[in-house]
Amino acid sequence: MFEKIIELADASIKRLDPVKVKWQWGEALYTYALTLLDKELGEDRYLDFNRAYMDAHIARGYRVDQSDTAAPALTAYALYLKTGDVRYKAVVDRVVDYMKTAPRILDYMPNHLGSSPESWFYPKSVWVDSVMMYGVFTSWYGRESGDQELYDFARKQPALFARYLQDPDEKLFYHSYWVKKGCTYPKTKLFWGRGNGWVIAGLPKAIENFPDGSEEKERAIGIVRETSAALLCIGRINTIFYSDKR
Repeated sequence: MFEKIIELADASIKRLDPVKVKWQWGEALYTYALTLLDKELGEDRYLDFNRAYMDAHIARGYRVDQSDTAAPALTAYALYLKTGDVRYKAVVDRVVDYMKTAPRILDYMPNHLGSSPESWFYPKSVWVDSVMMYGVFTSWYGRESGDQELYDFARKQPALFARYLQDPDEKLFYHSYWVKKGCTYPKTKLFWGRGNGWVIAGLPKAIENFPDGSEEKERAIGIVRETSAALLCIGRINTIFYSDKR
């Protein structure tokens, strides 16, 4: 299986022009995944691709005005730790400043769409996406750099996401919570598959950075277990349903 992952990653960097890869959450997580593969391989296999991606955006300008445009900090921080290039640290510092100064709209949580143009058309809200988009970076940077303010912020987030976005009965996550209405959207028991995927993929990466034995770490582990069990249950139900249909 791991060989197939490498095969896919190799094919993707041949197909994509790093200079044209966008400054957005999907592309951020893609390049971050390449840094994780390099770490696993003990190589710099994808370093040049990621540097070209980051260098292009530094040269032409980029925005940090919402959770999704903060996500590239994952790649920038990995590049800075690898190379020591202060240009990448400047990207990281800009995202850190955004995360610290973005207005909190719900307890310690910022508006998912921040001050971006997209925020003009969507109600102030927190999204489960942010478990990955800022949750992983803030926990990693907070621990690694010793930035206590950001580290405290990061450790609070899993319990807050669960409080506002996790259904208390089904243990699955809704897409967003609208602050003005004081409820999840949608209000019915309609859960977002990809959003629950962010919980399963993102929370374990954040948990790695939490202090052993801490209340925050144990709570986050519990959320992953609850969500995993709920998703496995759905999987069994769907397997039975489609088996019966055949």
